[in-house]
Order: sequence, then C-alpha cells, then structure tokens
Amino acid sequence: MHLLDWGSISRLKIDGGVSIRDLKFINRALIAKLCWRFLTEPKSVWVLLLKAKYLKERAFWNTNHKGKSTTTWKGMTSMKDHISKSVCWVIGNGAQNIPLLQTIFSPAEVDAICLIRLSRDATVDRIIWTKTNHGLFSTQSSYSCILAQQPSTSRSAPDFPWKKFWTIPQISPRIHMFMWRLISNGLPLKSNIGRFLPQFDKICVICGEEDEELNHLFLKCRTIREFWFLSPIGLRVVSSSNWGN
Repeated sequence: MHLLDWGSISRLKIDGGVSIRDLKFINRALIAKLCWRFLTEPKSVWVLLLKAKYLKERAFWNTNHKGKSTTTWKGMTSMKDHISKSVCWVIGNGAQNIPLLQTIFSPAEVDAICLIRLSRDATVDRIIWTKTNHGLFSTQSSYSCILAQQPSTSRSAPDFPWKKFWTIPQISPRIHMFMWRLISNGLPLKSNIGRFLPQFDKICVICGEEDEELNHLFLKCRTIREFWFLSPIGLRVVSSSNWGN
C-alpha cells in the first residue's frame, strides 16, 4: 500500500480506489451534518443559542468566523460553500414577506416572485438536500461530494471498468486486492522501489536481463513467457525485443 499515494487508496472503488475513508474528509462531512441540523432544526436550544451569539438577526449564509468564536462555529462557517451547492428550497404554501422582498429585490423582481405558482398543499417552505433521492441529508453523500471535489492524484487506469471488476463473483478478497494493486501498479516491484532508492538494483532476479517492472515481470520476461506458453491457456507472448515503447 505504501507504494500508492493516499488519494489512490481513499478513492471510491468505482473510481479505482479501495474506499478507505479519509478521516479529514469524514470530519468535514460530519460538520456539514451539523450545518444541516442548524438549518433544519431552528427551534432547537443549541441552534437558538448559536444564532443569538453569532448571527444577531443575520442569515447563516452571510456570516463568517472572523473574530473570537468557538471551534464548532468556525467549522460550520467553513462548510457554507459545500452546503450551499447541495441544498435548495421547496416552496410549500409560499408565505412571503413582501416588505422584506422589497428591500432586497427590484419591483420587477418582486412581481416575478409573487407570480410563482404555489402548491395546493398547506405545507411550509422547506430546505432539501439535492444529493439524495429522498431530499434528506446523509453523511455518506456529503463525504462523496467532498471526495469528488479533490484534485485527482491517482495513477490507476482511468477508463478501467472498476464497478464490474469489484463485482466479479467467486474471487477471494485477497486475489481481488492483489489484482487491484497489479492494475494500479502498486506492487513492490524493483522498479517501484527504485523510485525511492536511486542506487537500488532494478534488474529482474528471474532472467537478469531487464529491469523488473510490471510488464516485464508478468509478460516480457523470458521465463514468464515460457510459463504462459506451457500453462493450460497456452498463451503465446511475443519476444520482448518486438515490444514497442
């Protein structure tokens, strides 16, 4: 595992990783859950206390953590952008504060807002999470969003059918993991070890002719080619001298 970067390991299985969760991103997803509760449980005591201390009649989206504030509030305000991209409002009875709208929007915009067709159900407007089918927040969906926003550092095959790979039946987990490391070039081959030890001998110990890298060890090596040819599948691999770069 140490031969692969953390981004390759923590990536979701369908994206070429093994879904080992990053604790830093889990913490951010849990803070996002706290933000969701703050927005959807306005009458909770802890929400009322935070609003009284930090908001002072301002909206959550317009505040920041400048100045003295608790670690919890700093974490919540740092996740505003993540939350704002994944929530929207569902209009219920459409009860509107016309004087407030007139202080924010132009008269034409206020008229357009008032023309929005409202639901016949006597329900209040509510906020929903757009990353789930049921509209409720889930830590897993938030974690997946955070992970998807990270820059790609994986050296795994980008177009490989990973979903089908992980669902192949009748393969032991040990073999599955070995194949994943093989495809991701994460095996402790001499060529990989040599990336960290410049003076390390990279010559193949089987044939002693070329560097021990992935294609050589499993296909190009003279002894390995003989093995494949004599195996039940009778695979014939062309000589390494005929391989292109």
